[in-house]
Amino acid sequence: MDSFLLKYEGGDADQHVIDAVQYGNSLYGTGRLYISVTHFCVHGEVLKPSQRTDIKCYASEGHAGCFETGIIVAASVAQMPLFADVYKPWIDWLTGKITEYIKDRLTGRGSMDKLVDAIAEQAKSNNELNHILVNGLLASNSDMADVTKVLVAKLPDLVDANTRNMKRVVAPIGRSCIEMKHFANTDNEFKISEPEADAIRSKADLEVDDMKDYKCDLISELNTKTGHCHLHLEGEERHIIGKINDPALQAPNNIYSKSLNAQSGFSLTAKAVLKEGLIHRLYVSDARDAQ
Repeated sequence: MDSFLLKYEGGDADQHVIDAVQYGNSLYGTGRLYISVTHFCVHGEVLKPSQRTDIKCYASEGHAGCFETGIIVAASVAQMPLFADVYKPWIDWLTGKITEYIKDRLTGRGSMDKLVDAIAEQAKSNNELNHILVNGLLASNSDMADVTKVLVAKLPDLVDANTRNMKRVVAPIGRSCIEMKHFANTDNEFKISEPEADAIRSKADLEVDDMKDYKCDLISELNTKTGHCHLHLEGEERHIIGKINDPALQAPNNIYSKSLNAQSGFSLTAKAVLKEGLIHRLYVSDARDAQ
């Protein structure tokens, strides 16, 4: 059976190890997430917590030299027509697109219109995907005129049903790794970064902003081991709690330590997690002398 890769990167994972408890939680959440989304794709319904399904998720070995796990989603009924070899790559494609939407939705960035357009555009010239949509999503929702109506009506419930699963998926991020990739090394690859994991785990309504440049007037607290810091940004009245993921932090006489010692400013590139439109936490990836 063909598999796709779940890959953990940064932190402990770069040494080819990962916290076993966090990894176990992540793998469990990933399995439940992909079972739920694939069930939706082939049966056109949102799987209830106590409901049985014919969809299974298996883990297989990854490649040597990195921390990754192969994931196989399959039907427990071997003759299930939609899991024939000709259709299986497109079930995985559809599952990946919808799973990425769930991630984006939980980080304040999901666009249902963008997802619907991507599926519709791919289906224009893809008989296999059309077959899956007609015999999966639409077959169980004959009262709805087209796939768009099914997605608009049911995706919010699918997101709600998988919020807990997604919280498990991101368990190692920011703790034993920096990010993880789903469908790694394929055209369907998407990442879950540390700021996104922060937003997904939070009970508050958080949104992940785009990567931006900021001017820091002062760094008043810095832990070179964990990356924790307090940043005083230009235009902000309060200090901002930050996390520095820049590898340069481990180098002697780095720009962050020099700024702390000299009480001087610098420019940085970071991704913000927002709460009610204000910066809640800043994840720094790069820094340079003030310009």
